[in-house]
Amino acid sequence: MTINRDLALALVYLATGVAGLWFGRNLHFGSLAQTGPGTFPTLIAWALVIFGLASMLRGITRPVRTLEVIGWKPLAIVTISIVSFALLLTRIGFLPALTLLGLGAALASRHFALRPLPLVGLLAFVAVCYAIFVVALGLPLPQSGLTLPWIGRI
Repeated sequence: MTINRDLALALVYLATGVAGLWFGRNLHFGSLAQTGPGTFPTLIAWALVIFGLASMLRGITRPVRTLEVIGWKPLAIVTISIVSFALLLTRIGFLPALTLLGLGAALASRHFALRPLPLVGLLAFVAVCYAIFVVALGLPLPQSGLTLPWIGRI
């Protein structure tokens, strides 16, 4: 059986977008001056619907690109990493849980190797996430208990 890759992707985008619109239907959207809790989910859901329609149009108008075999092992590793992040966030803190999430996601790649440059990239990613979510946005994310003299408690 041949499955059109673009149409399969369109169905995923559309299903996710429609589900987001459905679950966020009771959230207050707000205005551009003062956004409500439904603004971001609604915008993302509409973007997914638009991408789904564009991908469907591409699947209909272009030659069929068949869907390759699904890599179940990488899919399972990434899923386990995300669930582990959610479970470990309150127990070990934001930074260690995010680091483990990054390592778990990297394990899913067939090109994964523990070398210095990817580790530096992972640490840079974690630092940028910390700067955005904790420092800039001030989100009250769980801390690890580790204290660094120049930053404070992380």
